[in-house]
Amino acid sequence: MCNQMVKYSLAILISFSGSAYADDTVVCTHGGKERVISVVYETPSSKVPCEVRYQKEGELKTLWRATAQTGYCEEKAQGFVQKQISWGWQCAASDAVETSSDEKDASHPAAEVSHPE
Repeated sequence: MCNQMVKYSLAILISFSGSAYADDTVVCTHGGKERVISVVYETPSSKVPCEVRYQKEGELKTLWRATAQTGYCEEKAQGFVQKQISWGWQCAASDAVETSSDEKDASHPAAEVSHPE
């Protein structure tokens, strides 16, 4: 189990440290349920501004945003993925999940997430 967590953690770390030109997405599964955690860059040539989005049971939320601090979104997303893993979820890097501008406008920023399992 420990080796498996290390393998998933490494894959997630690589995913969130990748190119600034693409969205970074991790899919977590547990008991037939799925959670999607994505770092979305608003400008293709820059890591800021960015958002961390969380999709659960068809509902999309923006958990964190950054407008000036490079690395903030990636750090928050990575920490949130680690929480999912500690709660028993299996997480792996995935291709970016497409979201429409309507979904983006409907999302609300949150300062912290306590346990959005």
